[in-house]
Amino acid sequence: SARADRSFRVSSRRLEGGILVALAGDVDLGTATVVDDELRRAAESESLVVLDLGEVSFMDSTGLRTVIAADQRLRDSSGSLRIVNVPSQVRRLFDLVGISEHLAIDGRLEGEGKPPPGQ
Repeated sequence: SARADRSFRVSSRRLEGGILVALAGDVDLGTATVVDDELRRAAESESLVVLDLGEVSFMDSTGLRTVIAADQRLRDSSGSLRIVNVPSQVRRLFDLVGISEHLAIDGRLEGEGKPPPGQ
């Protein structure tokens, strides 16, 4: 059965107007099912899913397909997937397969390291 190894982590937290899914470790054949389940759950509850890849050490084609599928599911339901904190290895993978321009990739999560508006 597919399960996350000890070095892989996935967590979610609510954002204003969406949900943040943060991944850490390797996103590959062994962990992609866990990622897919988490992204499906997030998309069922919110139309905006922010995927934080800042602590991803490696992503293979299985992980890539999982991200593309989540993006397509959200688009089909008038939602959106935003990807933040993309490591250089993952960015190269996105560029190599030509999907960087199709995904909503931001440098970092808006408001990170800044006080909330009105404070």
